[in-house]
Parts: sequence; structure tokens; C-alpha cells
Amino acid sequence: MRAGWRSTCGMGLLLAAAWLGGWGCASRGARIADQQKKGPLHFVRLAQLFYEQGKVNAALEQLDRSLALDDTLPRTWLFRGQIYSEEERCEDAVADFRRALEINPHFTEARMYLADCLERLGQPDRALEVLGVALRDGRFPYPEKIHFNRAMIFLRSGRLDDALAALRLAVEAQPRYYLAHFEMAKILEELGRSAEALEAYRTAAPGFAKDPGFLVARAGALLRAGRGAEAGPMLRRVLILSPGSPAAEKASRLLELID
Repeated sequence: MRAGWRSTCGMGLLLAAAWLGGWGCASRGARIADQQKKGPLHFVRLAQLFYEQGKVNAALEQLDRSLALDDTLPRTWLFRGQIYSEEERCEDAVADFRRALEINPHFTEARMYLADCLERLGQPDRALEVLGVALRDGRFPYPEKIHFNRAMIFLRSGRLDDALAALRLAVEAQPRYYLAHFEMAKILEELGRSAEALEAYRTAAPGFAKDPGFLVARAGALLRAGRGAEAGPMLRRVLILSPGSPAAEKASRLLELID
């Protein structure tokens, strides 16, 4: 955009173009001064508004303006990286997350997003290394989230025992981390440890009282353990909560096994 303004100012091929270009040159200093007066965070806020409206390119332009005024704010780099990540531009996102961490090495949120992009780029081991650094920092108030993210990378890599170990660390850090308990239950089932799986489902239940997917999964585990009487009410609840959904279809099929 700035290059376009410069070239227009240097050309006088048409009267209208020359007039517009002259106005641009004369006003550029005023526009820059106005931007500096508003400050970099003004453009970050505009970027947030544009992004919420689905105007991705406009949001990125505003962030570029913010960074042109001050490129030392790590959250601006984080936000731009998040947009790149959402737009499947992980290589660009990685560069921005790394820049945020250069400015603030203790910016664990940026580290977690960096790990996610590295995994999506086919580098799970590097992603785990990044999360390991975050754990060693010790300043992040929610270490259970780091453990959980490590567990999901292990899980997607087929390393079930490592995933389970990381999830246990997550629930040790936060016993009411219901999502971690749910993931533990699924892994334990896959490993054939049904009694432990059922206990993990029981612990996770307060966080998923109205979640059809969880209710079907727990009811299925109960059925496989020969506890159909307990599974029935959960499956009927799914039919009420989410009629006509894929979860309801699964619940209906499981109910046929009980009835």
C-alpha cells in the first residue's frame, strides 16, 4: 500500500492522477502523524473489529499499521500469528510467534500457539520441545493446559502411554480439568483398562452433563462393562438433548442393545 502511494506521487501521466498523487504526497506526513497520535493499540483494536466481522485482509492491514508504529508489542505479533494460523498460513504464523517470544521469552501463550503450528507443519517433536520449554519456565498460571497440549500431540502421534502420562499431570495440576479426564477415559478404554476408564468418565461427568457426545461415550463404556441399567438413562437423555443428531442415532442403536 505504501509503495503504491510512493509511485503515484512520482507520476504525472494524467491530470487526475497527478492531482490525486499530489494530494497523497502532501497529506502523507499528516496521515503518519495522525496514526502516531492514535498509537499502535488503536490499530490493534480496529484489527479485532475487522476480524470479528470476517474481514481478514482488513484486519491484517491494521496490524501492519500497528507494527509499523511499534514492533515491540508481543501481543500484536501474537494476534497476527493467530490470524495466520486460522487462515492455514502456519509458516507465517510461526515467524510471528517466534518474534513475540524474542520480545518476551516468558510469553507462554505464544509458545503454545507456536507448538500447535509446528505440529501442523509435520514437526511434532519440535512442538513438544517448545511446550517443554514452557513447562520449565514455571510462570504460566495454567500448567495443566501445557500438559494437555502435550498429551494431544502424543495422542495424535500414536503414543498412548505418553499421552496418558501427560494427562495425569494435567489433572494433578487441576483436578477439575474435566476435558483431560474425558480424554483419559477414551485412552484407557483403547488400552483395554475398562475399570479405570469408567472411573475417569465418572470424574469427568460434572463438566459434560449436557454434552451428547460425552453421554454416548460413557454409556457405551458402561454397556461394554455389562452395566446397561446405568447406561439407559444417559442414552435417553441424549435423545432429549439432541434429537435427530448423529449422537442421538448412536444412542438409539445402543438403546436397542439394552431393550
